[in-house]
Parts: sequence; C-alpha cells; structure tokens
Amino acid sequence: SMIGHWCHLGGMISGIVLASFLKLGRGAVEERHLEIGVKAAGARVGYGEGEQSLRMVLQRNPENAEAMLMLARIRSKYTTSNEGRELYAGAISRMIASQPQEAAQAYQEYCASYRQALEPSVMMALAGIFQRRVNLDSATRCLEAVIGTPGVTPDLRCRALAQCAAMLDKMGLEEVACGYYQTLIDEFPHSDISHRAYARLGK
Repeated sequence: SMIGHWCHLGGMISGIVLASFLKLGRGAVEERHLEIGVKAAGARVGYGEGEQSLRMVLQRNPENAEAMLMLARIRSKYTTSNEGRELYAGAISRMIASQPQEAAQAYQEYCASYRQALEPSVMMALAGIFQRRVNLDSATRCLEAVIGTPGVTPDLRCRALAQCAAMLDKMGLEEVACGYYQTLIDEFPHSDISHRAYARLGK
C-alpha cells in the first residue's frame, strides 16, 4: 500500500538521520545500504529498493567496488546494459589487487553476459590470477584477448605473447605455442623475454 511505502521510506530516512545524529557517520549508513543492496542482488523480485540503496552508496563513495559489483549484477540480471558492463569493469579493476579471487569470479560472470574483453592491463592481471588458480584455460584466453587488442602497448603485447606461449606449451598445445613463440621473435627480436622463444624453437 502507498501508506506502507511511505512508512517504510520514512523509516529508512529516519534511520539515516538517526545514524548521523549518533555520529555513526558515513561508514555505518553505507554498510546498511550495502546490506540492502546485497540482499536485492540475490533476490528474484523487488530489487528496486536495493538498486536505490546501492546508488546511494556509490553517490557517497564512488570507489565502493562491492556496491559496483552488486549493482552490475542487478543491471545485468535479465538483460545486458551499458551501465551493467561499465559497473562490472569498474568493480573488477578495483578488486584485482585486494580481492583477486572475487575479481576472477566477477570476471567470469561478466564474460558470460558480455563476452567482451576488458582493458589489456586488467586482462593481464586476471591472467595472473587464473594462472595461480591453475585455471590455464581462462588464463590463456585472457592473454589471447590482450594479444588481439589493437594498439596494445608493445610491453604488454610482448609479455602476453611470452606467457601465452609458455602456458600453451604446458597444456601440451605445442603447435599453437610455437606459433606464439615465432610471433614473439618476429616482433621483438631483441627483447630479453625472447631468449626462451629462441631456445624453445631451437634457433
């Protein structure tokens, strides 16, 4: 009912006012809204309120990666959206250093919905996380995305070629690996990284 809605809204607003009176400050209010958002992201229906709460968190703290990720999930739940894609990208790049496992998980969700690579530097970092998790298939896919990005910096391209070749070799995919080693030698003949490629190809 409308009255119920306003009572509820009133309750939420008085909660915020109360929090500020009690000097709980931004942190506690953010936590509460994040909690509402987290519940909503997992709910099948009625996540409008959660979406509002998450937007409030991001208004106060635009760097909150957890809120970004929850909102990305809500915005990508039934259909993909530009906002959902950007929120996933923002959350993943911010989580890589401090929450690598969560970043990898979020990237796999993102991939299933959007099938688009992220920034090359983020893809390199994700490849490292997947490699440490011994998920070589995902790691090589991330590296191949870096190699396939037009205009990627020579440094990143060189490292991606070398790592990808070494990993494919480990996986027993020698032919493909040798192709990457050859590209590495052709494009970066004087790089320190290329020494292994020369040795591997017997040159």
